[in-house]
Amino acid sequence: MAGAENERGDRAEVSVFPRALKAACGVLLALGLLTNGLIILQGTIEPVREVEGLSMWPSIKPEDGVLVVPVEERDIRPGQVVVFPDPEGYGQEVVHRVVGVEQTSSEVYLRTKGDNNPSPDPLPVPAGAVRGKVVLRLPGFGAFMDFARTPSGFFLCVLSPLLLFLLCCASESLEENRRREGSLGRLLTVPLARR
Repeated sequence: MAGAENERGDRAEVSVFPRALKAACGVLLALGLLTNGLIILQGTIEPVREVEGLSMWPSIKPEDGVLVVPVEERDIRPGQVVVFPDPEGYGQEVVHRVVGVEQTSSEVYLRTKGDNNPSPDPLPVPAGAVRGKVVLRLPGFGAFMDFARTPSGFFLCVLSPLLLFLLCCASESLEENRRREGSLGRLLTVPLARR
């Protein structure tokens, strides 16, 4: 009787481990798919921008990501953080705070400033050039996305969870087959033992 209880206890321990492993693999797969989706999303509409400089310190730090949403010219207000092309033409985008709005007869211009800069930006920004406003700071997300785009990052963040999930599924399938074979073996041996 004690042997049967011990056998059931061993089976319970064995069955908990594969379930926990499968759950962990499922979470890793979900994270891998999320990372893959973010990489694809970044390649198409770029909702997240990586911040590289110290001009917005301490509210936005280097390697942070910022979630950017479109904004209408008429809705831009002082205090908002906006993204616009570098007016000095370096092919970069600037993430700065609006400190003033100036209306001319034909256009609206923004005065912008980095929180860490001692003075406003030298050139006004046409409101029509604004690519969007920042609605959320994502600490360290820019660095993560840069890593995820590298071959080793892609393998670690996207392919590894998928491979682990497939391995867990294969392991569970093998365990199920072993249980079936064990049950079938007991069914065949019981009638033979009774003879």
